[in-house]
Amino acid sequence: MKYVPNVISTIRFFMAIAMFFLRNNSVAFLILFFLCGFSDVLDGYLARKYHVESDLGAKIDGVGDTTFILSSLVSVLLIIPLKPLWAQPIYRFLVYWIVFLVLHKTCNACITRVKFGQFNGIHTIANKVAGNILFFTIPISVITKNFPAPWLLFCAGLIQLCFIEEMIMLFKFKEYKVDRKSLFIKEKDA
Repeated sequence: MKYVPNVISTIRFFMAIAMFFLRNNSVAFLILFFLCGFSDVLDGYLARKYHVESDLGAKIDGVGDTTFILSSLVSVLLIIPLKPLWAQPIYRFLVYWIVFLVLHKTCNACITRVKFGQFNGIHTIANKVAGNILFFTIPISVITKNFPAPWLLFCAGLIQLCFIEEMIMLFKFKEYKVDRKSLFIKEKDA
């Protein structure tokens, strides 16, 4: 049982990559999407229940989460037809923004590596909220073939704020804690 959560997280990584390649098959995409989401909840639950949390598990979970989110967002942008014409510049801007988000997340990972000797992300409350919003938004968008530009801007902006909070936390705190809740919640060692 010790390695089961890590195996589940690793499988999520590969399912997220497969999801991207199956984006034109809505049923297969959604099945993998929900399996990825379920595996994200299951791996953490099992790790906590059986007291097998580990730094390696947190790292694998973070890689699986990031791959899942990026694969989902890029897939949705490629699945949904760009209608109406006035929205196309917004979608083009969002593609660049997603590239920037990837770079920002990579920068956070590099800061974590240099400062704390780890490659990981912090599981903040804001990250969980953003993840849940995307988890419910993406299937609706795939089914309806519609991802309204204002909502897409909101989601990308929320993710950007999560990454900014994470970066501030990386510079502010001397000790790395993967489960630090927020920049705004005072903890004992903060």
